[in-house]
Formats: sequence, structure tokens, C-alpha cells
Amino acid sequence: MSRTPLFAVTLALAACGADPDDDGQPEYDFTLTQPLATVELLPGGEVPITWSMAGAAEAHLVIELSSVSDDLAYTIVDETITEGPGGGPWAGRDVEGQLVLPDVFDIVASVYVDGLLVGGALRNLSVHGAYVTYPPPDHDLEIAASDGEVDLTYMTVSQRVIRIVTSLDPDTAVDGDELVIDERTIPGEFVPFERIVHFTGVTLADAAIPEGDYTVTLDVSDDDDPTLAYRRTGGRVLWRPGA
Repeated sequence: MSRTPLFAVTLALAACGADPDDDGQPEYDFTLTQPLATVELLPGGEVPITWSMAGAAEAHLVIELSSVSDDLAYTIVDETITEGPGGGPWAGRDVEGQLVLPDVFDIVASVYVDGLLVGGALRNLSVHGAYVTYPPPDHDLEIAASDGEVDLTYMTVSQRVIRIVTSLDPDTAVDGDELVIDERTIPGEFVPFERIVHFTGVTLADAAIPEGDYTVTLDVSDDDDPTLAYRRTGGRVLWRPGA
């Protein structure tokens, strides 16, 4: 089913509460009961997405996520619903089982009866996360000393203050051998934000990085919430200091 424009959902919201005596048509009442406001989905977590339907024994509900910053979109609900409450916890995957990437989204709910748009709702959702954008996963970036300073980049989506340690990892199967090249505390923000790490061939402690192939890693944590701690990996840096 194609995505319903936001203005169409807004119009349907106004029509949803129409008096059936005005035009003889049934009155439909759809409410997105959760979330009530902006909500943040953390890695491995869940957020409640629930609704209530009145006035129709059966309707078709489509809930889509539409990125506020680009054309990224997902369908997370596409099903027939019945009168009364419905929904439940949502764990961050679309109807095809694909994991939703970190971003800030409009939640667009559209309700159809007999193929006609009769109601809807709009909310906001932040899918928390951090991910390496350069070099991206499964890509190699060869850097020679003669290249000078080279920028590595990653994106963050977080409404909370987080700490991110960027490292070069010579062997992802071995713990403790990472070479830290950047560490910073990032404030909570309501939009995705690109971060830049300037690679100069030395660690954060100003030690020379040996020649080798390294995976770019991000270790994310929250000093106020020890349950939030995860690692994300990007592509590889092929460091050639003699070139």
C-alpha cells in the first residue's frame, strides 16, 4: 500500500469525528493511544504502539515511519483491525522483519474502511543509535601518511547524553587490542547529527599507529544508565604510514 500524504491524514483526523446525522455516514473514531508524545527506541528495547478503533467492526490500519531528514520510510503495521483496543510493544522492525535504522521519524497512522481513508494520527519517534558512515561497513579505506589528515565520520541519533569512543580494531575477535583515536561526550539532540574524527596516524594518547588493517569501531555508553552500552563497527582503515 502506498504511503498516505501527511495532509491527507490531517484531513481524515478532522473528518473522523463527524456527526453521522450530518450526512448519514457512519462515525469512525480511531485513536493512537500510545505513544502520546515523542518516544525514543533504544537498541534492543521496545516502545508501545497501541490504538483504539470505534464505529467499524473491521478496518485496515497502516502505520508508517517517515524520516524527518530524508526519504527513508518503513511500514511497521499493515493489518486488518477490529473494533476496540489493539497493538502492543514494537521492537524496531518493519513488517518484513527489517531492522529500522537510527533516525528521527514521523509516525503516520492511516485507517481505511472499505478502501476509504477515514482516520489517522501523527506522532514522533526517535530510533536511537550510532553508525559509521565513512568508511561504511564492508568498505576499505586505504590511507597513506602522505594523505595527511583524513576525516572519518559517523552519525548519532540520541535524545540523551552519550559517550562515544572511536577506535581502530586490528582483530574484532580479540578484546582489548583496540587503538583509541577519539573520545567525546555528545549532548542529547532531536535530529540526526554527523560527527567527524580527524585521523592523523596517532592514537588519542599521541602514540604512532602501526601499519595494518583496522576496523573502525564505536563504543557507545551512557554514564547515567549502565544498561545502555553497545558497539557498532564500520569499514576498515588500511593504514600505510610508509607510503
